[in-house]
Amino acid sequence: MTDQEWRDSSDPTTMLRYVTERAWSRKERLFACACGWQVVSHLTDPVVQSALYVAERFADNLADTDEVVCAFDLAHEAADDTEELPARAAAVVSLALGEGSNLALEAWEGLIDLTAVKSRPARRAWGAQVARCVWGPLPLRSVSLDDSLITAKGLLLSRGMYESRDFAAMALLADVLVEAGCADGQLLAHCHTPGPHVRGCWVLDLILGLEWH
Repeated sequence: MTDQEWRDSSDPTTMLRYVTERAWSRKERLFACACGWQVVSHLTDPVVQSALYVAERFADNLADTDEVVCAFDLAHEAADDTEELPARAAAVVSLALGEGSNLALEAWEGLIDLTAVKSRPARRAWGAQVARCVWGPLPLRSVSLDDSLITAKGLLLSRGMYESRDFAAMALLADVLVEAGCADGQLLAHCHTPGPHVRGCWVLDLILGLEWH
């Protein structure tokens, strides 16, 4: 896949196969979490829903082993009967807590399976945008941000969005970065896109110094 193909792609399956080959464990888990948040409306058990919070913390090495095992067991138990819609939704959640490769791809395929046929084009467009939000516009290129561009205000905005999962301040973050001297067109453009933005957003990861892989 070329840089241009990545930027233009509307096929998340191809995009995820491309990045999965390069072992992005944290990014993959957070993409799986994003898929999980799309299915929580099918889940009535708040304990299973809360497993996604554990999965996000697990991605950032903030959840202990017992917590992860418990959340995985509950989600996996709810997913035993894969013929039922809530069970298949729970299976997507359990993937966000799993181990091994292809977590993102399997979660994506589970999400598509739960999506009505007529809604799948819109869902694929969503998946492609989320992949670009998580891995950035050029996933094989090294990305950096000069420390001088990371101000206290930028850190505060970024941390607030990361913790709250409310990305309404992305455009404001772009203004803060410009004030600090940022002239990176791709970075600023991403801040100005209407989204979707998710945990694992490459811009927030850069500012917060979070693990890229």
